[in-house]
Amino acid sequence: RYFTLGLSRLALCAGAHQCLTSWEARAKGLNNNDNNNYLTFRGGMYGYHSLATKATRDWNEMPPIMVSSVEEMQEFDHGATEKYGIPSILLMESAGLASFRHMVSRYNIKKNSRVLIFAGPGNNGGDGFVVARHALAAGADVRVVLLANPEKYKDDARVNYESVLKLGIEVTDALKMDSSESKERISSMIHWADVSVDAIFGVGLARDVGGRFAETISLMNESKRPIFALDIPSGVNGDTGHVMGVAVRADSTITYGVPKLGNMLFPGHQLCGELVSTRISFPPGHDESATATISRPSPNIKDRDPAGHKSTFGQALFVAGSKNYYGAPKLAALSFLKAGGGYSRLACPESIIPAISVTAGTLVYVPMPETGSGAISKDALGNILAATKKQHAVVVGPGLSLNDETRELVLSLLPKLSEKEIPTIIDGDA
Repeated sequence: RYFTLGLSRLALCAGAHQCLTSWEARAKGLNNNDNNNYLTFRGGMYGYHSLATKATRDWNEMPPIMVSSVEEMQEFDHGATEKYGIPSILLMESAGLASFRHMVSRYNIKKNSRVLIFAGPGNNGGDGFVVARHALAAGADVRVVLLANPEKYKDDARVNYESVLKLGIEVTDALKMDSSESKERISSMIHWADVSVDAIFGVGLARDVGGRFAETISLMNESKRPIFALDIPSGVNGDTGHVMGVAVRADSTITYGVPKLGNMLFPGHQLCGELVSTRISFPPGHDESATATISRPSPNIKDRDPAGHKSTFGQALFVAGSKNYYGAPKLAALSFLKAGGGYSRLACPESIIPAISVTAGTLVYVPMPETGSGAISKDALGNILAATKKQHAVVVGPGLSLNDETRELVLSLLPKLSEKEIPTIIDGDA
């Protein structure tokens, strides 16, 4: 259901009418109305999985996942209304209902569960009011903390705020309390709640968070209680992922339409916790003009042979290292093995091999003659060329140093590698 990305996870879910329509329309036989349908990454493989039927479709059948800027997302919102006649209040309802459904699944919200909504200014607060209404309908004990002047709510957010009042949901206006009273009251409510919903700021935040907002976010983070963020953790810049003064550290975040750049770039991505995206009823192809896509493994990568051995998975030679630079050659040569390579050789000055081999025993070492300063000597050219036999690639440069004699070696070596048509990566000092 989830795939690991950086330090958190992204799952793309479809719930109720929160269907992944633009992906569904281009994938064979996917049931758009199945509440158990998910777009998934499993071990780096992108695919479609139905929890109801246990059926999984290959990720090659699925189109790329788009990632948008804040401006693009605003254009998608307006376009859905202007081009397709989807009222903005329905988009807000779609966002709020999808958020509630994920909250039920993620935090096991049920009758008598305690849900606390932090509602800020603007439409993110409006999304929070929708979540509050659905949580109440499910039998949860719901409370709302206002961090904005309610008189300033407009249009869709205003409609949903007034609905919360008419439903009798307990609303606490934090702006009417002094700072010390507000801290004490809010801290008590955070510890009362099974989950706090961050509906303070959305992706359009343009200035650093301060004042009562910063105090509240700090209380939420310090409590170490579950936090569910709507669209993006409050305080994270929607375009850069940067923290604007202070930001919510969420356990889970649901983002609307498509993930925004701020959801995917660090440190914002890490602050999202588990990241989930819902379509909010955008039609097929509506987001195809977005800035970026999430890369997927090449379909040309072959399955790993379970009966394979070190020579099956490729061999590489690293010409690297010097007396003052042990780390670069070790990390480069080990990375080849960690990425799936089978046989990694390190051609480096003989004197540094004992130090590197203590923590890199899986490498094969090719001792090289060295200069008086501990760099690879130009006399090593023949040894290096002999070591290139059967190599699928050669890497030249990590930690070689800028020694004059080593410079001569590199300038002689590279044309020889070209003549032998060995794929070569020139890195670092080379």
